Amino acid sequence: MNVEDPRCPSCRAPQRGLLPGVPTRCVFCKHEFVLAPPSATVAPTRIAASVAATGGGTKSPVAVIAGAAVVLMAVTSTLLFTAGGKPSPQSGPLALAPYVSQTPSPPAMPIVPVGVAPAATPSAQLGEVAEGHTSIGGRFWLVEYVNTGTVEITTPSVVASGFDAAGARIVEQSGYANRSRLAPGEKVVILVLIADPPAQLARVEVSPRPPETSGYAARELPVAILESSERPSMGAMHDLVGTLRNEGTDPLRFVRIIAVGRDANDKPVSFADGIPTRNDLGPGEQTGFELSVGTFEISRPVRWELVGFGQAR
Repeated sequence: MNVEDPRCPSCRAPQRGLLPGVPTRCVFCKHEFVLAPPSATVAPTRIAASVAATGGGTKSPVAVIAGAAVVLMAVTSTLLFTAGGKPSPQSGPLALAPYVSQTPSPPAMPIVPVGVAPAATPSAQLGEVAEGHTSIGGRFWLVEYVNTGTVEITTPSVVASGFDAAGARIVEQSGYANRSRLAPGEKVVILVLIADPPAQLARVEVSPRPPETSGYAARELPVAILESSERPSMGAMHDLVGTLRNEGTDPLRFVRIIAVGRDANDKPVSFADGIPTRNDLGPGEQTGFELSVGTFEISRPVRWELVGFGQAR
């Protein structure tokens, strides 16, 4: 297909080698004009034919593609220049418009603070407190320590503070339970001993130490006391003899026994602790024990409380 050469809009003389959108001057009448770009709807075949006609002959496919690129560049240049050859105030460097999502944004969800329950505070108080004297002049106290909180207490302990007649503190002695863990509601008897009390000691106050819930204490498991009996020993001493058994499924080590003697009013009046003949017991294994009682005894008890426990290994 033949493509007509562009013509000067003034003298209608044919022009060659013009690029659309580029200011030029007619070679005949010297009229200045800008060749209008081809329509955006021109078919690709017409663009290729126009490029071929401009070159004056049949071009290779590579030349056709190169010519089409030149045409596209010329079309772009019309966005930057007006008929006078100056940048259009409405045009300029192409800038990307900010992306605006057409999908409506979901409604903002209110931020509601999550309520975190405060950690439970351990608490303990003392029950019965009984005072006694050893045969060599020492003073001791048997103290019931009760877990009155809602969390487990580790390493229950008490302190005996001694004062003189003027109220000055002259002695301070701590006592620790044989149990390393105490569940809520449980109680244990703690022995506090001042082996050599000062002569000016006038008053002693026994109070619980601040309870802890550190979790580092070893886990304790109970050991069943199968039977026990008491028999006289030397002087005022007595022996508690019996049998215990590991009725759990875990092997145990460091097995211990605690004996608390109580009077008719259920007040602690005697205390002893020790280890059985074997302190490592597998599941179902049993062993004997013998405890000597009477060293820390305020009066003869009417009954004994025996507790056995060990650590899982």
